[in-house]
Amino acid sequence: MAATTKYFERVRALFLTLPDTEESVPWESPHDRVKDRIFAGLGDEGEHATVGFKMAKEHAKVLIESDDRAGSAWYVGKRGSVSFELRGRTPWKRIEGFIEKRYRLIAPRRSGAKSD
Repeated sequence: MAATTKYFERVRALFLTLPDTEESVPWESPHDRVKDRIFAGLGDEGEHATVGFKMAKEHAKVLIESDDRAGSAWYVGKRGSVSFELRGRTPWKRIEGFIEKRYRLIAPRRSGAKSD
């Protein structure tokens, strides 16, 4: 469980740098929102911490096929959501990029988060 906490702290630190975000716990695990829209969630899949985020379906398929830590997210995977295990040599820059991209796609314009 200490490893899970370490990973959660790292992902939460990223969430805190993004404007207008807040954390909620809708399904017994932390999910981060921007203006009431979830952009990423944390979970605990047995012995591994996970982070979930939505991608375009074709990008999700490529990620799942190319990395054994990535899988279709429970219940919402058919819509392109991915669950990524945080273990071993976690590719933090890549995960941060996925989370930030999803955040920018749903953040309101006035937050300054929308990309051009």
